[in-house]
Amino acid sequence: MKVTASIITPECLYYTCPNCKSSYTKKGKPRKNAKAVVHVHGSEGIIENRETHRVSHCPRSVDVTIRVTANTQRVGWKKPLVQKWTEEIQEQHESSSSDSELSAMDEDSLDVIDLGPFGS
Repeated sequence: MKVTASIITPECLYYTCPNCKSSYTKKGKPRKNAKAVVHVHGSEGIIENRETHRVSHCPRSVDVTIRVTANTQRVGWKKPLVQKWTEEIQEQHESSSSDSELSAMDEDSLDVIDLGPFGS
């Protein structure tokens, strides 16, 4: 399952789970007014855009790929770090040789971080 993180802090990643609801009927069906559940995982203290892999908190435990994108809200980071990260992203966009490259940059062009034996 692939999801996009809505918020990233120095400690945590937050994403809305497409599978989990806040309330279910006795038969196991989501109630009409049930809200989506937000899951929380560790962020490894990395602010950059990337994909990271986790095991979900869902009752049916599945592997989840969490994408941190430019649309992911950065909360709780020190301003100099966020400013530096923002400037680096702007420099990357300015140094691109064509506008088509910029429009091609989307959530699928993220860096994948290999955590070695700690990634599972």
